[in-house]
Amino acid sequence: MNNESFQLPNALSLLDASFFNVSGIYTSDLPDQPSVKFDCTKLNPSTDPLRLSTQKSTKLKKLKFNSTVEIVFQNTAILGIQSHPMRLHGFNFHVYGTYTAIWKFTCRGAWLWFSR
Repeated sequence: MNNESFQLPNALSLLDASFFNVSGIYTSDLPDQPSVKFDCTKLNPSTDPLRLSTQKSTKLKKLKFNSTVEIVFQNTAILGIQSHPMRLHGFNFHVYGTYTAIWKFTCRGAWLWFSR
């Protein structure tokens, strides 16, 4: 999230460290916005090496109880394809809408194509 990939902590879980106020397990400086904007239509791997990988960290964003948060997921996996690159775990959340972009469909034959 925001160009930060999750790294498992060495000792306690992030939840335990946060609850028991244990220092050295995580930092609370997860940025509000990505440090580098990702434009998958103009990516050049030879000139944009920072955009190909993310920094591994154990950063948290603390929120007030019952806060409303908007999260936009964008798959930036250029070098490797994952079958489930994003996960959202929680007690109670709602998905209000989904959107898919950058469609490049090419028909290379006289076939009838259906899209859903």
